[in-house]
Amino acid sequence: NWDKDKRFMAASDLTQHINTSNRPLDVNQQQRICTAFLKQLEDQSVDVQGNAVKCLAKIVGKFQEQQIGEVIKKLSELILTGKPEVRDIYATCLKGLLQELPANCSTLACSNVLSFMLKGISSVPSPEVKEECADVLHDLLKRFGDNKVWWCDQESMTNALLNLLSQKPSLRKKASACIGVLAAVVSDRHLDSLVQVLLRDVRTAQGQVERQTYIQCIGIVGRSVGARIGGHLSDIAPLFLQICKQATDSG
Repeated sequence: NWDKDKRFMAASDLTQHINTSNRPLDVNQQQRICTAFLKQLEDQSVDVQGNAVKCLAKIVGKFQEQQIGEVIKKLSELILTGKPEVRDIYATCLKGLLQELPANCSTLACSNVLSFMLKGISSVPSPEVKEECADVLHDLLKRFGDNKVWWCDQESMTNALLNLLSQKPSLRKKASACIGVLAAVVSDRHLDSLVQVLLRDVRTAQGQVERQTYIQCIGIVGRSVGARIGGHLSDIAPLFLQICKQATDSG
């Protein structure tokens, strides 16, 4: 029950000690330190929470896989359920950790992060949560997307991201970027399905802004997958030429 300033300083001092010490942490120490910082992530003080996130980012590299898994899982959960004031800090820290994790932590990252991000995109009403989840998912797929452990979620992930293309502009932009990264790592069958859905949406779009969103998304997918888009050029080129002609005629 220390006051928040003491909790804040205790975390900072411990982090500095860990980083300046030449002695490796044993498993018991790692577990105790990890538990203490995870507890601070749910502290009543936003300042203490934010500081705990920053401290974890500095020392998590000294943890073993079990503790790393606990940290990234907790950060993923807090992006969905934590205090809005520090949600961006949770997300920024998690994205930083994903970049720093070694390749052999691929399955660990996917299994502890992906389900939370998918839930945030598809089930949480808050647009702000959806934006943060789309950002984290983008970085996760870019870093570890070649791990097929998540392939069972290809369809649900694709559908959830496509649904975001009808949301506010900032969310549409993040969803499009995420779809581009996703397209590069999904199976050929799911890529074909994705492109067909986007082409259908271009044809049935109700307004110029909506149509432009889908056209831009196809462009992002094409740049991301390269030659794999070749099989769809016979559908894409005539449709886009027709839209260009209609725009010219109406102008």
